Amino acid sequence: MEKFESIIISDDNLLTNAFKTLNVFRENGELCDVVLKTDDGIAIPAHKVVLSASSPYFRAMFTLNFVESSSSFIDMKYVPGTALRDMVNYFYTGQLCVNHLNVIGLIELCHVLQVDGLIEKCEVFLRRNLSTRNSLGLQAFARHYSLAGLKDHAMRFSCWNFSHIKEEEEFFLMPQKELKQLIAHDTLKAQSEESILEAAIKWLVYDFDNREKQFEELLAHIRFPLMSQKYLLESELVKYIREKFPTSSNLITKAIDYHSQNPGLDNIFELKNFSPRLASEDIFVIGGWSNGQKLSTVQCFNVDTLKWTSVNNMTIAHVAKEHYFRVIVSQDELYTVGYNKVMKYDPVESAWYKFADGPEVQCKWAGVCEYDNGFYVIGGSTNKTSKRFNIQKATWEDLPVGHHARYYPGIAVMNENLYVIGGLDNKWRPLKVCEMYDPRQRKWIEIAKLRSPRWNLGVATLRNRLYAIGGNHNLEQFANTVEVYDPKEDSWERSVASMNCGRRCLGVAVVNDLIYVVGGRVTNTIECYDEDKDEWKIVGSVNSCCNFGCVALRLI
Repeated sequence: MEKFESIIISDDNLLTNAFKTLNVFRENGELCDVVLKTDDGIAIPAHKVVLSASSPYFRAMFTLNFVESSSSFIDMKYVPGTALRDMVNYFYTGQLCVNHLNVIGLIELCHVLQVDGLIEKCEVFLRRNLSTRNSLGLQAFARHYSLAGLKDHAMRFSCWNFSHIKEEEEFFLMPQKELKQLIAHDTLKAQSEESILEAAIKWLVYDFDNREKQFEELLAHIRFPLMSQKYLLESELVKYIREKFPTSSNLITKAIDYHSQNPGLDNIFELKNFSPRLASEDIFVIGGWSNGQKLSTVQCFNVDTLKWTSVNNMTIAHVAKEHYFRVIVSQDELYTVGYNKVMKYDPVESAWYKFADGPEVQCKWAGVCEYDNGFYVIGGSTNKTSKRFNIQKATWEDLPVGHHARYYPGIAVMNENLYVIGGLDNKWRPLKVCEMYDPRQRKWIEIAKLRSPRWNLGVATLRNRLYAIGGNHNLEQFANTVEVYDPKEDSWERSVASMNCGRRCLGVAVVNDLIYVVGGRVTNTIECYDEDKDEWKIVGSVNSCCNFGCVALRLI
């Protein structure tokens, strides 16, 4: 017989259809060779071969000569019947509805049945649903079941949201060991160290008799030198601690001595456990241009340590070379806005995904900002139109027509109003004119003009004043000057210090009441402005020079 070339036939539907048929057999009680019985009276017919193929627990039970291998009925002790029924259905169909009612039971059952893949999916579900009401409980749960990803995520969430968590019932029910880990954490974010102490005292009072002996160990992790000298000397709470807990009294005395001697900020690090907390937002620099090349990298600048780290899993490969985008943060979630799409970053999956269509406006030329759970795209075309994106509905709407067509304006939000500063007109002439949009009245209002026309500038809001920073204007190709707008006076003044470097196409972020400017076409330095000192200080440098997204954010 003549030989023919052999081929491999593949039918992806065969396995799917086979398991569909097996599930029909199970539902009809056909060819089932085992029934799983739970303490709450639920009986679940199944096929041993399917259970063994899906769970190492069942495979060992049915193949290693245990008594159950020859039994038609298996008593599943201490296993909730509904969770087991859902799990068996998952084995046959590959589908499972996970919700807040069953997820804990499913994870517990997965540990028994050794279904590790499903544990990971349930863990992701819990990470997406962390809240101030459940983060401490989920952290304890994750620790018990060795869910490292969930445990770390819940700890970061709890530290960042401490001001809310300390009012929740879960906080008052925390064991001393877990509370100690929380208040000792360097990234614990609180209004003040005083508020951490007051929260710890409330925890103590909640169950004073059982917690009094444990409390002194807890106080060792309160950073007393970070409190004001007046508070340490005059607070009735501190006086009570000194009388009740003598060991902690020594810590308080050292803190008072530190303030009295005023030895300089660096000396605070010599005191054990009293270094400043590193709970600031980070500055993310996303994409940009450098030496004529478009970058897809993401870098993170920590304002506490003044160090950069690369965020490899945030690469913005979704942005084509010819496209420009703006970066927006809304409710601690990160978005990019480009001409034809809005992308959102998923920190759980460490991936970007398309969230909605774009505004069909060249965002390179427009001003973009966030306010009230929405994005505003203003300017960027020859007409005077602007658009708003509703995040909840994922839809765009047109705004009332403004007074001026603009390219490259500065834009910021202050006192619930949007301010649009400078830019270029439709004939590419620099503008001094500025206007304010009132979202409540859907109305544009002209405000005082800049002292110098500016475009490609940065704008920051700090203490109810607007800062128009750098950019291009008629007198300087790369301005280092700064103008400040006072809404009460409706006037601009050059009343603040100039930057060390002129810059345009710069990034701007406000962290801890300090203004940070990043890059700017001809420079890659980072400067920080302290309003109290009226001083700009160079604090670092960045790989990208311009056209990047720059936002202040703490990713949880």
